[in-house]
Amino acid sequence: MAEDFQILERDSNFFALKVAQIKRNVLSVKPLNEILTSLKRAEVDLGYYVTDEILPEDQIHSLYQINLVEKRIVLTKGLNTDSKIHPNISEYKKTAPGSDLIELALISGQQTRFNTDPHFSPFLYKKLFTNWIEKSVSGEMSSHVLVYKIEERIVGFVSLRTDKEKPHVVLLAVHPDFEGRGISFALLSAAEKIFFDLGFTEISGATILENRKALTVYKRHGSEKEQIEYVYHFWKNNINE
Repeated sequence: MAEDFQILERDSNFFALKVAQIKRNVLSVKPLNEILTSLKRAEVDLGYYVTDEILPEDQIHSLYQINLVEKRIVLTKGLNTDSKIHPNISEYKKTAPGSDLIELALISGQQTRFNTDPHFSPFLYKKLFTNWIEKSVSGEMSSHVLVYKIEERIVGFVSLRTDKEKPHVVLLAVHPDFEGRGISFALLSAAEKIFFDLGFTEISGATILENRKALTVYKRHGSEKEQIEYVYHFWKNNINE
């Protein structure tokens, strides 16, 4: 049924595939075959499926390949009213990202499903996260982009969204040459300050369960686990035929 998924126009146009977002946890109430048959009927090439429970490992189907591509942990914390903005942090004001910011955006996406799923080429992953940071600084995909500079070089950044009841961190990265200096912590604290000044009381973010560095930063910052999400890609078989 069409109500079990939604066609994602932006992703479809970007990847030149028909991409759909499948209703969250729908497989807990409907048979897999019914969902996949509906996707096939709608000529969906790729379906994103997010669930709170991992699917059985023996999920094999003639219509679609079912791949677990991400174990994502969602974290949340109450805002610290004493948060401050480090003097090295400023809001990115240019209308287009420079090469240093693009490099950081690519770093932020290295462990995501768009890089680890072998169906996506390295070229597409780079194109996607370059496009993501371009649309973030333009205000289309983020409300704020904060950068951490050392001697005018951008060595860390965080992008934020405030279009939901609970504002959240979208992308966060620090250049490997500058890790261990508290830059991620400072960027998250600056995000808290901005959200608090806007009247919010909580902040949320998400990272890959296997990304131990990011988890350590979030936990040190005071974030607590809210839930674990399992993200699957349903790829239509014989997609090139």
